[in-house]
Amino acid sequence: MPKMIPILRIGRYKDASGRNYDITPQVLKELVESFKSKTAPLVKGHPTNDAPAMGWVEKLKIEGDKLLASFSEITEDFKEEVAQSAFRNISASFFMPLSDSNPAKGKYCLRHVGALGASRPAIPNLGTLQEALAFSEDNDGVICFSEHEESPVKENILEKMIVGLVAKALKKQKEEMIVEVKKIISSANFNENQEGEEDMSEPTKTARELELENELSKSQDENKRLTIEKEKEERSRAIAEEVSKVATEKNLDEATAQKLTEKAEKLAEGGTSPKEAVASFAEFIADNSPKSTTHRFGDKTPDPQKGAASFAEGDTPIEETAVFADEVERLCAGGTNRQDAFRMAKNNLEKGDK
Repeated sequence: MPKMIPILRIGRYKDASGRNYDITPQVLKELVESFKSKTAPLVKGHPTNDAPAMGWVEKLKIEGDKLLASFSEITEDFKEEVAQSAFRNISASFFMPLSDSNPAKGKYCLRHVGALGASRPAIPNLGTLQEALAFSEDNDGVICFSEHEESPVKENILEKMIVGLVAKALKKQKEEMIVEVKKIISSANFNENQEGEEDMSEPTKTARELELENELSKSQDENKRLTIEKEKEERSRAIAEEVSKVATEKNLDEATAQKLTEKAEKLAEGGTSPKEAVASFAEFIADNSPKSTTHRFGDKTPDPQKGAASFAEGDTPIEETAVFADEVERLCAGGTNRQDAFRMAKNNLEKGDK
């Protein structure tokens, strides 16, 4: 029976552009549900187009916080390359739920498993071909795990300088303390064997040491705050770009675009990508373009006073009402994926009617 090795693990990781992505239990669950044996190849690196398969993913399963895979039909040439350590790391690549090229629409779907040569793994302590995984996303809605390398421009020079100064100051303080202790021992004619047991307690830190440690702590806190602000700015900028696309496509007024932005911002704070956060609400917005008077629910004319969730009320199916849109929004905000949210919203509202 082929050995199963970890190829993915729950957690938050950065892609090659420095963006954060969350691998949740739901992501692992959908990858297993959408998987079909021998449809995801084992390839060299992360090719963007067609590339020879070195083997095929035979099976996927979840074990604890990891996604495990087994492989079959591995080529003899590739086995030899692995044996010679030409490829050490494994990297998973999968389709996003809304990707146009995703064969399992609405769910995360394994695209391929890449064998990496020179790249270091960003997620340690995983399976062989050595340790795996790193992370990136291309423009086609595909997530690839490959090494994320920080740009030299992003390195925190200030923190490095402070750490260096602290180390230098502590070394000087230590040397001065040793000299003072030697003077005390010499003047008191100290004899360790006559005085009994040696005092093994740690020396009290000097005021200067405490001051330097405090400065370093403040610097680290400030760096953390700036990082959070930067991530928030990047998220807001990405959401604004997605909202602009929807506004252009559906000819939205300023109030509706603002409402869509606010809802997407709130959902994205929980870890949802800006693109999916906007898409989660955009499909409920009527198309006000002069070229079309239809929307997601047919030819009914929506009430413009109801904002983003505008539907014709009356004897209509539950799925075509504003209350249904609100229930889907609530479930998505709680972490439910959009496909399950639609099903759960209908069940919840039907139970309420009874």
